[in-house]
Amino acid sequence: MCSPTRSPTWSTAPPWPSRTAGFQLGFDKEQQRWTLGMRAADTDTAALVRTRSDAIPNPLEWTHVAGVYDALAGELRIYINGQLSTTTITSHASAWNATGPLQLGRTKTAGAFTGYWPGAVDDVRTYDGVLSAEQIAQLAAH
Repeated sequence: MCSPTRSPTWSTAPPWPSRTAGFQLGFDKEQQRWTLGMRAADTDTAALVRTRSDAIPNPLEWTHVAGVYDALAGELRIYINGQLSTTTITSHASAWNATGPLQLGRTKTAGAFTGYWPGAVDDVRTYDGVLSAEQIAQLAAH
C-alpha cells in the first residue's frame, strides 16, 4: 500500500541494470495516475510498454496498488484497491534475466537513480507468477 504525495514512482528493477529499470510500478506525477511500465532491454532507447490506472488517486490516502505482467496473455494490468483499473495488451519481450535485488523507493533512468518515492510504502509483496483478480482482491481486503 502507498500514499501518493508529490512525486513519481517507486520502482523495482531486477537485475540491477546499468542504464534503466527492468520494470516500474509507481505514480506518474504528470498524468496523476498509477503506472506499471517495462523496458525490453537495459538501454536508454529500449522500448517502454506502460499501462496507467483510470482512477485519480487522492493525496494522503492509503491505496493498495498491484501490478501484473501476464506474459502468456500478453497483458500489463493495474489493480487499485483490489479492483482492475486498466489493462494494456502488449507483445513485450525482455532481453534480460531478472536475477538482481528488488529496489523500493527509486528507479534508474539513463544510468542514474531517480524518481525517489516521497511517501510511505507498507506491506510490499512480490510473487513468482501471475495472481488472479480474486487473489488480488483478497490481498487488498486485508
